[in-house]
Amino acid sequence: MKSFLFTNAFFEEELSTFSSLSLMQFLQRHPLYTQLQYLSCFLASSSEVPLLSHPPDSSYLTHLKNLGLAPSSFALLTDAPTPSSLSSWGFSKSLSKWAQEKNCTYNTPALEVIYKIQSKEFSFLSFPQPKHSQKIASSEELTFWWESFSGPKVLKTLFGSSGRGHFLSSGETLDLPKALSFFTKHKELSPALIAQPWLTRILDFSSQWHISQDGTSSYLGATLCENSSRGTYQKSITGKEELLFHKHLAYFEEHLLYAQKALAVLKKLSFFGHVGFDAFLYQDPDTHIIKLFPIVEINARKTMGWAAVQLLQKLSLSSNTLLSIHYQSTKTSSQGLLPSSHQGITFSKQLFFETNLVCI
Repeated sequence: MKSFLFTNAFFEEELSTFSSLSLMQFLQRHPLYTQLQYLSCFLASSSEVPLLSHPPDSSYLTHLKNLGLAPSSFALLTDAPTPSSLSSWGFSKSLSKWAQEKNCTYNTPALEVIYKIQSKEFSFLSFPQPKHSQKIASSEELTFWWESFSGPKVLKTLFGSSGRGHFLSSGETLDLPKALSFFTKHKELSPALIAQPWLTRILDFSSQWHISQDGTSSYLGATLCENSSRGTYQKSITGKEELLFHKHLAYFEEHLLYAQKALAVLKKLSFFGHVGFDAFLYQDPDTHIIKLFPIVEINARKTMGWAAVQLLQKLSLSSNTLLSIHYQSTKTSSQGLLPSSHQGITFSKQLFFETNLVCI
Protein backbone atom coordinates (compact mmCIF):
# COMPACT_ATOMS: atom_id res chain seq x y z
CA MET A 1 0.00 0.00 0.00
CA LYS A 2 1.42 3.36 -1.03
CA SER A 3 1.83 6.21 1.45
CA PHE A 4 1.34 9.74 0.11
CA LEU A 5 2.52 13.14 1.35
CA PHE A 6 0.50 16.24 0.44
CA THR A 7 1.53 19.80 1.33
CA ASN A 8 -1.52 21.91 2.10
CA ALA A 9 -0.05 25.38 2.63
CA PHE A 10 -3.60 26.69 2.99
CA PHE A 11 -3.83 25.00 6.41
CA GLU A 12 -4.44 28.17 8.45
CA GLU A 13 -6.94 29.63 6.00
CA GLU A 14 -9.01 26.46 5.90
CA LEU A 15 -8.86 26.00 9.68
CA SER A 16 -9.83 29.57 10.60
CA THR A 17 -12.50 30.27 7.97
CA PHE A 18 -14.42 26.97 8.18
CA SER A 19 -14.58 27.11 4.39
CA SER A 20 -16.27 24.29 2.48
CA LEU A 21 -14.08 24.69 -0.62
CA SER A 22 -12.79 21.56 -2.30
CA LEU A 23 -9.13 20.63 -2.30
CA MET A 24 -8.60 21.90 -5.85
CA GLN A 25 -10.45 25.13 -5.07
CA PHE A 26 -8.11 25.82 -2.16
CA LEU A 27 -5.06 25.20 -4.33
CA GLN A 28 -6.39 27.66 -6.90
CA ARG A 29 -7.11 30.40 -4.36
CA HIS A 30 -3.51 31.63 -4.38
CA PRO A 31 -0.53 30.87 -6.66
CA LEU A 32 1.68 30.24 -3.62
CA TYR A 33 -0.62 27.42 -2.50
CA THR A 34 -0.08 25.81 -5.88
CA GLN A 35 3.68 26.30 -5.72
CA LEU A 36 4.18 25.19 -2.12
CA GLN A 37 2.50 21.81 -2.72
CA TYR A 38 5.75 20.82 -4.47
CA LEU A 39 7.56 20.88 -1.12
CA SER A 40 6.46 17.24 -1.01
CA CYS A 41 8.73 16.47 -3.97
CA PHE A 42 11.93 16.82 -1.93
CA LEU A 43 10.70 16.52 1.66
CA ALA A 44 8.85 13.21 1.40
CA SER A 45 10.53 10.40 3.31
CA SER A 46 11.84 7.30 1.53
CA SER A 47 8.54 5.54 2.28
CA GLU A 48 6.33 8.39 0.99
CA VAL A 49 5.22 9.40 -2.51
CA PRO A 50 4.55 13.11 -3.24
CA LEU A 51 0.88 13.73 -4.01
CA LEU A 52 0.32 16.60 -6.46
CA SER A 53 -2.43 18.35 -8.38
CA HIS A 54 -0.37 18.53 -11.59
CA PRO A 55 2.82 16.80 -12.75
CA PRO A 56 5.99 18.85 -12.25
CA ASP A 57 7.97 20.03 -15.25
CA SER A 58 10.73 17.64 -16.33
CA SER A 59 13.39 20.38 -15.98
CA TYR A 60 12.34 20.86 -12.35
CA LEU A 61 12.70 17.14 -11.63
CA THR A 62 16.10 17.16 -13.33
CA HIS A 63 17.17 20.04 -11.11
CA LEU A 64 16.10 18.14 -7.99
CA LYS A 65 17.92 15.04 -9.27
CA ASN A 66 21.13 17.05 -9.64
CA LEU A 67 20.76 18.07 -6.00
CA GLY A 68 20.16 14.48 -4.96
CA LEU A 69 16.60 15.33 -3.91
CA ALA A 70 14.37 14.04 -6.72
CA PRO A 71 11.51 11.71 -5.74
CA SER A 72 11.56 8.23 -7.25
CA SER A 73 7.92 8.75 -8.27
CA PHE A 74 4.89 10.95 -7.68
CA ALA A 75 1.12 10.57 -7.84
CA LEU A 76 -1.67 12.90 -8.93
CA LEU A 77 -4.85 13.71 -7.06
CA THR A 78 -6.88 12.58 -10.06
CA ASP A 79 -5.46 9.09 -10.34
CA ALA A 80 -3.82 8.17 -7.02
CA PRO A 81 -3.88 4.39 -6.58
CA THR A 82 -5.96 2.81 -3.83
CA PRO A 83 -5.91 1.50 -1.21
CA SER A 84 -3.34 3.89 0.21
CA SER A 85 -2.47 6.04 3.23
CA LEU A 86 -1.94 9.76 3.43
CA SER A 87 -0.15 12.36 5.56
CA SER A 88 -0.12 16.11 5.08
CA TRP A 89 1.47 19.41 6.11
CA GLY A 90 -1.40 19.89 8.54
CA PHE A 91 -4.96 18.69 8.98
CA SER A 92 -7.26 19.48 6.06
CA LYS A 93 -11.00 18.92 5.96
CA SER A 94 -11.00 19.12 2.17
CA LEU A 95 -8.15 16.61 1.99
CA SER A 96 -10.03 14.32 4.37
CA LYS A 97 -13.03 14.40 2.03
CA TRP A 98 -10.76 13.57 -0.93
CA ALA A 99 -9.26 10.66 1.03
CA GLN A 100 -12.70 9.25 1.81
CA GLU A 101 -13.66 9.41 -1.86
CA LYS A 102 -10.43 7.64 -2.85
CA ASN A 103 -10.56 4.95 -0.14
CA CYS A 104 -7.35 6.41 1.30
CA THR A 105 -6.51 6.14 5.02
CA TYR A 106 -5.98 9.61 6.53
CA ASN A 107 -5.48 9.47 10.30
CA THR A 108 -5.61 12.83 12.06
CA PRO A 109 -6.51 14.18 15.50
CA ALA A 110 -10.02 15.57 15.98
CA LEU A 111 -10.60 18.89 14.25
CA GLU A 112 -11.61 20.63 17.49
CA VAL A 113 -8.30 19.56 19.09
CA ILE A 114 -6.25 21.02 16.22
CA TYR A 115 -8.33 24.20 16.25
CA LYS A 116 -7.73 24.63 19.99
CA ILE A 117 -3.97 24.03 19.84
CA GLN A 118 -3.39 26.19 16.77
CA SER A 119 -5.15 29.18 18.30
CA LYS A 120 -2.78 31.69 19.90
CA GLU A 121 -5.20 31.81 22.81
CA PHE A 122 -4.12 28.29 23.79
CA SER A 123 -0.43 29.11 24.16
CA PHE A 124 -1.31 32.48 25.73
CA LEU A 125 -3.29 30.79 28.50
CA SER A 126 -0.89 27.86 28.93
CA PHE A 127 2.57 29.46 29.22
CA PRO A 128 4.27 32.48 30.84
CA GLN A 129 3.82 35.75 28.95
CA PRO A 130 5.75 39.03 28.93
CA LYS A 131 4.54 41.88 31.11
CA HIS A 132 1.49 43.75 29.74
CA SER A 133 0.32 40.77 27.62
CA GLN A 134 -3.46 40.54 27.50
CA LYS A 135 -6.30 38.83 25.65
CA ILE A 136 -8.55 41.49 24.13
CA ALA A 137 -12.21 40.73 23.42
CA SER A 138 -13.77 44.20 23.12
CA SER A 139 -12.95 47.67 21.88
CA GLU A 140 -13.24 48.95 25.45
CA GLU A 141 -10.62 46.44 26.63
CA LEU A 142 -8.37 47.42 23.76
CA THR A 143 -8.63 51.13 24.53
CA PHE A 144 -7.91 50.62 28.24
CA TRP A 145 -4.96 48.32 27.52
CA TRP A 146 -3.53 50.66 24.87
CA GLU A 147 -3.52 53.63 27.21
CA SER A 148 -2.17 51.67 30.21
CA PHE A 149 1.48 51.77 29.16
CA SER A 150 3.71 53.46 26.60
CA GLY A 151 5.86 51.97 23.89
CA PRO A 152 5.41 49.92 20.69
CA LYS A 153 2.66 47.32 20.68
CA VAL A 154 1.48 44.38 18.60
CA LEU A 155 -1.99 42.89 18.14
CA LYS A 156 -2.25 39.31 16.90
CA THR A 157 -5.25 37.52 15.46
CA LEU A 158 -5.76 34.02 16.84
CA PHE A 159 -4.82 32.23 13.61
CA GLY A 160 -2.37 34.55 11.89
CA SER A 161 0.96 33.01 10.87
CA SER A 162 4.43 34.09 9.76
CA GLY A 163 3.75 37.68 10.81
CA ARG A 164 0.46 37.87 8.88
CA GLY A 165 -2.65 38.83 10.83
CA HIS A 166 -0.64 41.24 13.00
CA PHE A 167 -1.03 44.95 13.69
CA LEU A 168 2.24 46.60 14.69
CA SER A 169 2.27 50.09 16.17
CA SER A 170 4.85 52.51 17.41
CA GLY A 171 2.69 52.76 20.52
CA GLU A 172 1.59 56.35 20.01
CA THR A 173 -1.95 57.32 21.02
CA LEU A 174 -2.58 58.39 17.43
CA ASP A 175 -2.37 54.71 16.43
CA LEU A 176 -5.29 53.72 18.64
CA PRO A 177 -7.98 54.41 15.99
CA LYS A 178 -6.07 52.17 13.59
CA ALA A 179 -5.83 49.47 16.25
CA LEU A 180 -9.58 49.68 16.89
CA SER A 181 -10.21 49.42 13.16
CA PHE A 182 -7.97 46.32 13.04
CA PHE A 183 -9.97 44.77 15.89
CA THR A 184 -13.29 45.43 14.14
CA LYS A 185 -12.02 44.14 10.78
CA HIS A 186 -10.91 40.79 12.19
CA LYS A 187 -13.57 40.27 14.86
CA GLU A 188 -15.70 37.83 12.83
CA LEU A 189 -12.88 35.29 12.26
CA SER A 190 -10.87 36.19 15.37
CA PRO A 191 -13.26 36.99 18.24
CA ALA A 192 -10.29 37.97 20.42
CA LEU A 193 -6.82 39.39 19.88
CA ILE A 194 -3.60 38.72 21.76
CA ALA A 195 -2.16 42.10 22.72
CA GLN A 196 1.48 42.41 23.72
CA PRO A 197 4.28 44.96 23.90
CA TRP A 198 6.50 44.87 20.83
CA LEU A 199 9.75 43.69 22.38
CA THR A 200 13.39 44.03 21.39
CA ARG A 201 14.07 40.50 20.20
CA ILE A 202 17.53 38.99 20.59
CA LEU A 203 16.98 35.56 19.04
CA ASP A 204 13.96 33.84 17.46
CA PHE A 205 13.97 30.05 17.40
CA SER A 206 11.83 26.94 17.40
CA SER A 207 11.98 23.26 18.28
CA GLN A 208 10.44 20.61 16.02
CA TRP A 209 8.73 17.46 17.32
CA HIS A 210 6.61 14.50 16.32
CA ILE A 211 4.02 12.76 18.47
CA SER A 212 3.05 9.24 17.38
CA GLN A 213 -0.49 7.91 17.76
CA ASP A 214 0.69 5.80 20.70
CA GLY A 215 1.79 8.97 22.52
CA THR A 216 5.53 8.58 21.94
CA SER A 217 7.19 11.92 21.22
CA SER A 218 10.42 12.49 19.26
CA TYR A 219 12.62 15.56 19.14
CA LEU A 220 13.53 16.31 15.52
CA GLY A 221 15.72 19.38 15.72
CA ALA A 222 15.98 23.12 16.33
CA THR A 223 15.96 26.12 14.04
CA LEU A 224 16.77 29.78 14.28
CA CYS A 225 14.23 32.06 12.61
CA GLU A 226 15.06 35.29 10.83
CA ASN A 227 12.17 37.72 10.55
CA SER A 228 11.71 41.19 9.10
CA SER A 229 11.58 44.25 11.36
CA ARG A 230 7.79 43.77 11.40
CA GLY A 231 7.96 40.10 12.38
CA THR A 232 7.32 38.54 8.96
CA TYR A 233 9.04 35.18 8.49
CA GLN A 234 12.06 35.21 6.16
CA LYS A 235 14.47 32.37 6.90
CA SER A 236 15.02 29.16 8.91
CA ILE A 237 18.50 28.00 9.94
CA THR A 238 19.21 24.54 11.34
CA GLY A 239 22.16 22.47 12.51
CA LYS A 240 23.68 21.26 15.76
CA GLU A 241 22.31 23.13 18.74
CA GLU A 242 25.79 24.14 19.90
CA LEU A 243 26.40 25.83 16.56
CA LEU A 244 23.02 27.54 16.49
CA PHE A 245 22.82 28.94 20.00
CA HIS A 246 26.41 29.46 21.19
CA LYS A 247 26.26 31.51 24.41
CA HIS A 248 22.46 31.29 24.44
CA LEU A 249 22.37 27.47 24.61
CA ALA A 250 21.14 27.50 28.23
CA TYR A 251 18.04 29.44 27.16
CA PHE A 252 17.29 26.82 24.50
CA GLU A 253 17.66 24.07 27.09
CA GLU A 254 15.18 25.94 29.28
CA HIS A 255 12.82 26.14 26.31
CA LEU A 256 13.05 22.35 25.95
CA LEU A 257 11.72 21.96 29.50
CA TYR A 258 8.66 24.00 28.56
CA ALA A 259 8.37 22.01 25.32
CA GLN A 260 8.17 18.80 27.33
CA LYS A 261 5.36 20.30 29.40
CA ALA A 262 3.59 21.33 26.19
CA LEU A 263 3.96 17.84 24.74
CA ALA A 264 2.36 16.36 27.86
CA VAL A 265 -0.62 18.71 27.46
CA LEU A 266 -1.00 17.88 23.77
CA LYS A 267 -0.94 14.15 24.50
CA LYS A 268 -3.72 14.56 27.06
CA LEU A 269 -5.75 16.24 24.33
CA SER A 270 -5.12 13.19 22.08
CA PHE A 271 -3.12 15.23 19.59
CA PHE A 272 -0.62 13.42 17.38
CA GLY A 273 1.49 14.42 14.40
CA HIS A 274 4.09 17.09 13.75
CA VAL A 275 4.28 20.13 16.02
CA GLY A 276 6.60 23.11 16.32
CA PHE A 277 7.08 25.35 19.37
CA ASP A 278 8.16 28.94 18.66
CA ALA A 279 10.13 30.93 21.23
CA PHE A 280 12.39 33.96 21.45
CA LEU A 281 14.83 35.81 23.65
CA TYR A 282 14.13 39.46 24.33
CA GLN A 283 15.54 42.37 26.26
CA ASP A 284 13.33 43.32 29.18
CA PRO A 285 12.31 46.96 28.56
CA ASP A 286 12.60 47.82 32.26
CA THR A 287 15.73 45.93 33.39
CA HIS A 288 17.42 45.36 29.99
CA ILE A 289 18.07 41.77 31.10
CA ILE A 290 17.75 39.06 28.46
CA LYS A 291 14.67 36.92 29.10
CA LEU A 292 13.10 33.87 27.50
CA PHE A 293 9.60 33.89 26.04
CA PRO A 294 9.40 30.07 26.29
CA ILE A 295 6.40 29.24 24.07
CA VAL A 296 5.23 32.12 21.89
CA GLU A 297 2.90 29.95 19.84
CA ILE A 298 2.33 26.36 18.82
CA ASN A 299 2.14 25.17 15.23
CA ALA A 300 0.09 21.97 15.11
CA ARG A 301 1.53 21.05 11.71
CA LYS A 302 4.76 20.76 9.80
CA THR A 303 6.62 24.05 9.53
CA MET A 304 9.39 25.66 7.49
CA GLY A 305 11.59 24.87 10.48
CA TRP A 306 10.72 21.19 10.05
CA ALA A 307 11.44 21.55 6.31
CA ALA A 308 14.94 22.85 7.09
CA VAL A 309 15.62 20.00 9.53
CA GLN A 310 14.33 17.43 7.02
CA LEU A 311 16.39 18.89 4.18
CA LEU A 312 19.59 18.86 6.26
CA GLN A 313 19.06 15.16 7.00
CA LYS A 314 18.34 14.33 3.36
CA LEU A 315 21.50 16.01 2.12
CA SER A 316 23.66 14.02 4.58
CA LEU A 317 26.00 16.94 5.21
CA SER A 318 28.83 17.25 7.73
CA SER A 319 27.75 17.53 11.36
CA ASN A 320 29.37 20.98 11.48
CA THR A 321 27.11 22.32 8.73
CA LEU A 322 24.44 24.95 9.16
CA LEU A 323 21.68 24.91 6.55
CA SER A 324 19.26 27.74 5.87
CA ILE A 325 16.15 27.94 3.73
CA HIS A 326 14.55 31.22 2.71
CA TYR A 327 11.31 31.76 0.80
CA GLN A 328 11.69 35.12 -0.88
CA SER A 329 10.42 37.28 -3.71
CA THR A 330 12.33 36.95 -6.94
CA LYS A 331 12.10 38.92 -10.18
CA THR A 332 13.78 36.23 -12.23
CA SER A 333 13.04 32.56 -12.89
CA SER A 334 15.85 31.51 -10.56
CA GLN A 335 16.17 27.79 -9.96
CA GLY A 336 15.42 26.93 -6.39
CA LEU A 337 13.72 24.10 -4.58
CA LEU A 338 10.27 24.83 -6.04
CA PRO A 339 8.96 25.23 -9.60
CA SER A 340 9.29 28.80 -10.88
CA SER A 341 6.14 28.60 -13.00
CA HIS A 342 2.99 26.57 -13.51
CA GLN A 343 0.68 26.48 -16.53
CA GLY A 344 1.93 29.82 -17.82
CA ILE A 345 1.93 31.55 -14.42
CA THR A 346 5.31 32.70 -13.06
CA PHE A 347 5.49 32.49 -9.28
CA SER A 348 6.58 35.62 -7.43
CA LYS A 349 8.60 33.72 -4.82
CA GLN A 350 11.18 30.97 -4.71
CA LEU A 351 12.60 28.76 -1.97
CA PHE A 352 16.40 28.74 -1.81
CA PHE A 353 18.82 26.97 0.49
CA GLU A 354 22.38 27.65 1.57
CA THR A 355 24.92 25.66 3.57
CA ASN A 356 27.73 26.93 5.75
CA LEU A 357 30.48 24.71 7.17
CA VAL A 358 31.38 25.99 10.64
CA CYS A 359 34.95 25.59 11.81
CA ILE A 360 35.15 24.61 15.49
